[in-house]
Amino acid sequence: PQEVGTSFPTSVGKLYFFTKVWGATTPTEVLHHWYHNDEKVAQVALRIASPAYRTYSSKSIEASRVGNWKVVATDLSGNELATASFEVK
Repeated sequence: PQEVGTSFPTSVGKLYFFTKVWGATTPTEVLHHWYHNDEKVAQVALRIASPAYRTYSSKSIEASRVGNWKVVATDLSGNELATASFEVK
């Protein structure tokens, strides 16, 4: 990833959330939940196919979507694996 940050201009266009999974013993999925001002705006299921795997999801950011954002990675049971918060202004 380039330009990792916590604050982005409305002109950013698209943002990415990367996840590295290790130790998976069987194929599974990770879910990325995207929130804008505490409202879920997207959920992306990502297939994990090996014990050490990297994956990502992205979200197009419209200029009108200013405010606080959060992405939460969970397993299929809803257990939180990682969270990232950022602001679009």
